[in-house]
Amino acid sequence: MKKYVPLIAVLIALTACTDTAQTDNAETTIKVKVTEATEASEDEPVMMSEGSIDAIPADIRTQPEEIGWEAETQNVQTEVVPQCAPSTGFSFELPAGWSYTSAQTEDEPTSSISAYLSPDNEAEGTITIEYSKNFAVCGTGLVQKPIDFNGYSATQCYYDGSENWSFIMLDGEYTDCVIINNAPWYDDYANDIEKILSSVKFRHYE
Repeated sequence: MKKYVPLIAVLIALTACTDTAQTDNAETTIKVKVTEATEASEDEPVMMSEGSIDAIPADIRTQPEEIGWEAETQNVQTEVVPQCAPSTGFSFELPAGWSYTSAQTEDEPTSSISAYLSPDNEAEGTITIEYSKNFAVCGTGLVQKPIDFNGYSATQCYYDGSENWSFIMLDGEYTDCVIINNAPWYDDYANDIEKILSSVKFRHYE
């Protein structure tokens, strides 16, 4: 004797979190499994079919990684390459909310190349990453401290008892590479600056 399977309501379990996707007037399609009322025998399985419903994202709570927020705040890797090799260039990662400009000489091979980094909401000052054959240092009031800079032998330099370093000079094969602190806002962005510096790599181009 045939039996009838009652209609089973669809239950959509949405995981709640403190952050909500807020896209105005956009629609998101969610795939769901719908159980249909169908005639079946004891030996026949209940038929299943796939369907979809439309929902407004403002009504849906979801995990941040599911809507790409991680990509929006992910650091951006940048490589600054000399125009004319053989010369030296460098790369670094820039956090969200920062930007940079670069400049280099037109000589052959390139003797100087610089990147000027700053937060988007700061009009004055930069952290400068530079390769230069002409970098010069004034020794008056200068305190030097040998350090390891991302695996490079380097010297961190302070002027006039300042708590913040003024520049970092690399030694050895990258002796013409330097990072210059010309940022009056350094203390406000110290964490960002530390992350940027930890990502800096220098490279010879042939």
